[in-house]
Amino acid sequence: TSKGGVVDTLEDMFRTAYQKHFEQLPLIQAALSHVWGRGQAAALFKSAAAQAVQRSLTRALSRGVERGELRADADVGLLSEMLWDVYVANYRLAVFENFGVDDLLSRMRQQIRALLCGFLRD
Repeated sequence: TSKGGVVDTLEDMFRTAYQKHFEQLPLIQAALSHVWGRGQAAALFKSAAAQAVQRSLTRALSRGVERGELRADADVGLLSEMLWDVYVANYRLAVFENFGVDDLLSRMRQQIRALLCGFLRD
């Protein structure tokens, strides 16, 4: 994990994921198309891998609360779910808008800040 704050940690997590999975973009596109096309989207979001990622996101956000970076009333479960949803949804930009890894990371950075803006302490 990052030695920086919660935003840096989240950015590092998503950077690693995009760098690792971008090479497999056609496979990701096919998998997402399959589960969405067959009404199996719930399986994607309830898979062991997805739940492990969400637990990691929840831990990172919880550490942010513990360190006073995020307000104590931040719903870290909901925020981790939303971050996961945004991460998966961003692959459409790679497929349809020809976003590269750097483009995805830039977008994700903006999305992280937007999702956390009401909970970040100064």
